[in-house]
Amino acid sequence: MPALSLCTHSDPQETETPQMKAALSWIHAVVETLDMRELEAVITEDFTYEILPKSLGHHPRQREEFLLYADAILFRFVKDFRATIHQVVQSWDAVVLYATCQAISVTGHPYTNEYMLVFSLSQQVDGQFKVRAVKEFLDSKYCAEFFPAERRRRRELYLRSRL
Repeated sequence: MPALSLCTHSDPQETETPQMKAALSWIHAVVETLDMRELEAVITEDFTYEILPKSLGHHPRQREEFLLYADAILFRFVKDFRATIHQVVQSWDAVVLYATCQAISVTGHPYTNEYMLVFSLSQQVDGQFKVRAVKEFLDSKYCAEFFPAERRRRRELYLRSRL
C-alpha cells in the first residue's frame, strides 16, 4: 500500500506540474523512502523548514539543521505512515497541500494528524523545481496532547528496558 494517496478533484494536469512533482518528491523522501540523499537532492542550498503555529515552540531550521532533524526525528518517530492529500493549491513558485495522516508511533500508539504544507519552490537552470522552504502547519491541539504523552511512554519504555 502506498504511503501517500492523492484524493482531490483537481485536474490531473494540475497535480503533475513540475512544481507539484517537487513537493511530492520532498514528501516521498520524508515519509516513504526515508532517504537522506533523495531528500538532499530535492531541496535548495538555502532551504528552510518551519513547524507552525509558533505556539508549538519549534524554531525555523536551515538546510543542514533540517537534515539532521529529519534523520534523527522525522525518519524515526512513527512507522507505517499513510498520508492522504485532500486539496492542492498551486502557483508558479508555491504548492499548498491540505493532508491528513495515520501512523503508529515508536511506542505503538496511533498517530493521526492534519497538515497544511506550504512549499516555496525555486526553478533550477534545467527548468525543474526544488523545494526552497516548507512551512508545516500541524493540528496544534492534537500535538499538545499526543507529544507529551508519547514522551512519557518513551521514558517508561526506556526505564523498563533498564531493569
